[in-house]
Amino acid sequence: MFRSLKSCYTLRCLLQVARGYKKELVTIQQVAKSEKIMEPSVAKFLRQLRMAGFIRSVRGAGGGYEITRSPSTISVYEVLSATSKRLPQESFCTHTDSEQDTPCNLRDFWQVSDTWAKIFWESVSLQDLLTNEFSIGNHTQSQVENQLEIMRAAICKSETTSD
Repeated sequence: MFRSLKSCYTLRCLLQVARGYKKELVTIQQVAKSEKIMEPSVAKFLRQLRMAGFIRSVRGAGGGYEITRSPSTISVYEVLSATSKRLPQESFCTHTDSEQDTPCNLRDFWQVSDTWAKIFWESVSLQDLLTNEFSIGNHTQSQVENQLEIMRAAICKSETTSD
């Protein structure tokens, strides 16, 4: 999944632009000052967000950046998947236990944790982050229950095939 400082900074820059939604344009200097990130880095993060379609730039005096959609319609997962490199999945933890000739047990752990992270990140919008109202509680409960059922089925299947 997406675990990097760059992902965090990119999301923080987008949140600064989202704060101005339907109110004002936000400049690179404002974002840099608010987030205590150097201006060249902010410019790079905002360019990436613009290329991904989350923000647009307005040139000229009084120009700046504005978000292209309502913050309530943009999920954290959508931003991260559009702007960040994913950690390799297919080749990750492919070695086998030489004594039992079975796949690495950690691969399943990472796949499950990535699935849980994806479910959570899909359920959290930029608006949720702006208002600090997010949880893996009620609004994702059915998603979590569905994923648990899939995981239980996979575990049962692997137990019956190894017997």
